[in-house]
Amino acid sequence: FDITSAMNQLKEEIIDKTGKLPESIRLLFEKKVIDIIEQEGIIENYRETDQELVLKLSETFSSYRGVGLDLFELATAIVLKFPHMRIEVHVKKIDQWLYLVSDFVKGLVKIQKKYQRGN
Repeated sequence: FDITSAMNQLKEEIIDKTGKLPESIRLLFEKKVIDIIEQEGIIENYRETDQELVLKLSETFSSYRGVGLDLFELATAIVLKFPHMRIEVHVKKIDQWLYLVSDFVKGLVKIQKKYQRGN
């Protein structure tokens, strides 16, 4: 089951039926991607303030040997921290921040698959 493909297919169906997708609906899709990936066990939890979104990655994901290098390659305009043996991802809520986070968490899925295969 590919989450990204399923979400894109649903977006296309809505666009086919209603025309252009309003920005508010596009943002809901991006937020839902984060919610779904949280259910996959990559993201332990997340919190949101007026200024930023903080994703706390799971202990399992955070402990993959070498995962930090993959994350630094994936993280543009994102701050990574490592408190209490968990990776935290901090994103300032500016410009297109939700799209940035959505792309980032989709990248987390790819990284997790890489480490689960043992690469």
